[in-house]
Parts: sequence; structure tokens; C-alpha cells
Amino acid sequence: MWSQGTLFRGSPALWLLLAVGDSLFAAPPVSFDVPSVARAVPLSDAPRLPPDPDARLYEIAIPVSTLVKTRRPLPAYQLWVFCQASTVDWRVVDFAPRTELTSPYVGPMQVDRQRETSHRLGVNLTGRLESWGSGQAMSELAGKEKETKRVSEAPPMMLLQASGTIDRGSGVYFKFRPSRQTTLEGTRDLRLIVEVPLTWRASLLRLRCLAEPLDRERRSFGQAQFVIAVYRAGDSEAVRAAARFARADREFRRAWKLATPTAGQPASVTPLDWLPAILGGKPEKPSASCDQVMEALLFAERSRRGQRWLEQLPPRVQQAARKLVESVDELESL
Repeated sequence: MWSQGTLFRGSPALWLLLAVGDSLFAAPPVSFDVPSVARAVPLSDAPRLPPDPDARLYEIAIPVSTLVKTRRPLPAYQLWVFCQASTVDWRVVDFAPRTELTSPYVGPMQVDRQRETSHRLGVNLTGRLESWGSGQAMSELAGKEKETKRVSEAPPMMLLQASGTIDRGSGVYFKFRPSRQTTLEGTRDLRLIVEVPLTWRASLLRLRCLAEPLDRERRSFGQAQFVIAVYRAGDSEAVRAAARFARADREFRRAWKLATPTAGQPASVTPLDWLPAILGGKPEKPSASCDQVMEALLFAERSRRGQRWLEQLPPRVQQAARKLVESVDELESL
């Protein structure tokens, strides 16, 4: 019978797997965080009114935090943030930050352009006279002109950040790229101006963050999905409903974390978890993540797929999930 030590001594590939396991199976180096609630402030003094007289404009501010958890510098990467509402009556009419370009040069570039022309004219005469001999005469005229012009040109630009609407204006995307003067780590304030019906009071906002390497052959450095409860400022009932959703969201994530790996999401994957695949079997991969289960519970396929996920969850997670769904139903019924 093979022991674990005997197996490792006889298999260099397994030793190599253990040696690089920390880098291959470690948690993603980039993580994200956003608040669970956001306030929508009415724009009574908006410079432009919505074309629909039964609609109103609101401004929403969402801080998105990015944390790089590795000590080693990461290869170049960019950040994506996608925001989309759960209601079809939501339309994005403005957003910030807007698309911006940057340059590694401080000011305009001075470019020297030189042009040099040369011309040359030569005459060669040769003659011969009987009884006198022969003779030769040469004449040459040469000249050179040099012209130098100095002009100022705009420096080459590259993309620093970009943004725009998606899905016919029901959502918005933001893309951030690194530069010498900025960092992708820290908090960024995203602002949306949305048009909603006059009767709107609260709804859910879906937000997805992604750290994507510029080298497409590398895998993602980290991604996360969030659900944010957006409420109308000054509406006390909507404020309470959003606060109940925030509590239910925290309780569900806490229950999920405590229930791992029984909830299908191991706290960490080690090389030993992948030994069955190397030996000819299949590794025990998680069936779904916490964000995926929340997506199924709260959105498009809540009645079918969400119920299937709910039945597979441990009792404590099931209880927290039911409270989460109830808080969403209360919020959307306003």
C-alpha cells in the first residue's frame, strides 16, 4: 500500500505541484468592496428635465473600493465596473467619471524637422590642335542649402478611463487603466443620474467588478458581484426597507462563510484537493459561489433556479437566504 510520503517521493510532478501550490491556488490578489445601500437624491435644479413628464431625475453615488493583497507588483491590468438596475423603468441619462485620456509627457512636444538640398554643376572641355598638342579645361560650381523648422506637436495620448451606457441605457460601464500618475488601488466614487417614474421609491442595483490583465493569456486577478439597495432620499419607509436588506445581506454572507465547505465553497483550495485529477479522477470543485447563489435567488430565475439552490443549502444558510429574499420582496413592493 502506498503511503502519502512514498507517493510524493516517487512522483516529481507532485513535488512540483506542491512547490507552486501557493501561487496557483491562492485567493485572487485583487478584491473589491461596495456598500450594501445607496441613496438616490432628487435633482430638483437639474439643468435638463426628463422628456417624460411622469419621470424624475435622481443622482446616486457609489464608492467602489479596490484592494491589492499581494506584496509583489502585479503585471499590468485594468478594472471593469458594470452597473445595471433590476427594474426596466430605470434609465441612465448621465454618469461620472467620463472617458479621459492621458499622456506620459507634461506638455507639447518640440519637434525639429530638417531639410537639406545640394546642387552641383560641372563643365569639362577637351581639345586638340595639330602640331601644338592637346589641352583640357574644367569648371565646377557647387552649393548646399539647409533648412530647419521647429514645430510643436500634441503628445501621444493613451486611455486612462472610459465609460458609457449598456443595454439601451439601463446600465453603465466604467473601465480604468493604470498610468504613471495614478493607481488602480483605493476608492473611486461612481456617480449616476437616472430617470425613474414619479412613483419610484426603491430598487436593486447589480454591480460587477473585474480586474482583467492586459495580457489576455493570464487569468483574472479578481472579480466580485454585489447587490445594492437604492432608496429614495427622504422616504423613511424606503430607508427602513433598504436597511433590512443590508442586514439580511450581511447575515446571509456570514452564514455562508461559516457553513463552508459544506455550502460548496471551500475556504481555500490546496494542491492536495487536486490530487484526484492528477491520479486520474476529478477534483472536488465548488458547485457555486456565494455571489452566484445570490444572483439566482434574487434575479431572473428566482422561482426555478433559486429554489433549486435553496434546497441544497445547509439549514442555517437556507434560513438566512429566505430572510434575504423576503427583504428583497419588501423592497420591490414599495
